[in-house]
Amino acid sequence: MASRLCAELAGEPSRASRLALLGQLEEALLQERAVILWYRWQQSASYPPGLRDVSISSLGWVDYRKLWFDGRDEGGGGVTPGSRR
Repeated sequence: MASRLCAELAGEPSRASRLALLGQLEEALLQERAVILWYRWQQSASYPPGLRDVSISSLGWVDYRKLWFDGRDEGGGGVTPGSRR
């Protein structure tokens, strides 16, 4: 079934028909248990309240590049960047 749909997709000039065929192909692959569609999963992350700019990448990994700590939420009276005691 999936092989036939792939062959039809290659020669289909209509965008609407290609999208319909892609939907059928997705359903066929799911029924055959040939793929697991990760993009349908809801992702979440748990983190302390003082941690800011937590995000999840398109691949489902926590993106650590822009993380920073807000010392005001830690309860310890920490110093935030740019402030003085």
